[in-house]
Amino acid sequence: MVDETVEQTSEAVEKDPIVEGSLNWPMTIAALALVLSTGWALYDEFVGRRPWQAYQQAFVPAYGQYLRQVQGQQRTREQEIEANDEYQQLKADYEAVRDKIEPERKKLGERLARITVQMTAITKELKEARSYTAATIYQIEVTSTEAGKEKLRAHLATYHQGPFEVSLPGANGAEISKTYDYQQLRDTFAQMRDEKSALRRELGLLVRTEAASKKAMNAYVTRHLEGPTSAVIEGQITSLAKFKSDITSHQIYVGEVGLADRCQVCHLAIRSSVVVTAEGIQSASGEISETMARTFVSHPRVELLDGDLLEVHRPDRFGCTPCHGGNGRALTSVEHAHGKYEHWLWPLYDRENVEAGCVQCHQNALHLDGAPTLSRGRHLFQRLGCWGCHVRDGYDSEAADLKDVAQD
Repeated sequence: MVDETVEQTSEAVEKDPIVEGSLNWPMTIAALALVLSTGWALYDEFVGRRPWQAYQQAFVPAYGQYLRQVQGQQRTREQEIEANDEYQQLKADYEAVRDKIEPERKKLGERLARITVQMTAITKELKEARSYTAATIYQIEVTSTEAGKEKLRAHLATYHQGPFEVSLPGANGAEISKTYDYQQLRDTFAQMRDEKSALRRELGLLVRTEAASKKAMNAYVTRHLEGPTSAVIEGQITSLAKFKSDITSHQIYVGEVGLADRCQVCHLAIRSSVVVTAEGIQSASGEISETMARTFVSHPRVELLDGDLLEVHRPDRFGCTPCHGGNGRALTSVEHAHGKYEHWLWPLYDRENVEAGCVQCHQNALHLDGAPTLSRGRHLFQRLGCWGCHVRDGYDSEAADLKDVAQD
């Protein structure tokens, strides 16, 4: 009986997986799962949760190509406007003013440059003299004996007699050495300062005269040209070289209410002075998808009584989501950014309901400029007497007041 038990125990020991079994496959599978999960985590962190990076990478070349296309179109329109007789007359007037004041402006510029150099030379000597004078006066004040004070006063009077030698550039460029006493040095500096101020006023008047004539010429083009000029567009093309692919450079933070909107991290051309359409930017680039093209459009131009919509409602002051809804902080997906999920209470308004955001601030305005659907609805609400049953702020509250009285 004992021998059978020993034999069974021996067989059990021989079949023990800890001793006889191999863990190669379980360890291999576990290691592979760890590598795959690490790779997925890195991808999700740097790519999956940052879809905005793809938008920004596609935006710069697409927007640049679109701007160049629009710039060419605008330049063609500018040339057509500049061929107009009225513009040619303004151009001739500007050139006449410029040619007339150019000799005087050059002369004033040379005098101003020369007197600036002279003031620099005399200022150095005057500063040293003033510093020494101030130090001596302080010694006079702190000296206890009258004899000591008189001695210092006499020394200071002798020092003020000079001579103070200053090398001043002349009209022909050669340096002229002049000597002054202390009072002459101060008077000369004051005279130069006044002369420099007078020269700058004269030069400024000439520059303003030329600028006014040039402004009238350029204003004619701007007035007859729809959209920004080719020079303005060139500035935008140049600024693309400084484009930063990040979040903080494009987000809006309104400190007064603690609002952070990152809508412009993807909607990068929303405040562009150039009208950007989805069809236009997609056609110009030929590489971006329709979804990205719709993302890169500019904000619709809506003229209000006080100016353009974005001028009155500046995004840097009001943000985006107070008017349009959505989750301004979210960037992990379009669904989250637009607030179209169950955990967000203020989703992005659909296009047909976009005017609903106006009531966030304009609650009691019967007619709202730039919001025709909302204004028409409010007029109907009042004209049909809907407020008699449906209580709404800003309308007659008599029914609500009577109900409160009845309840009391």
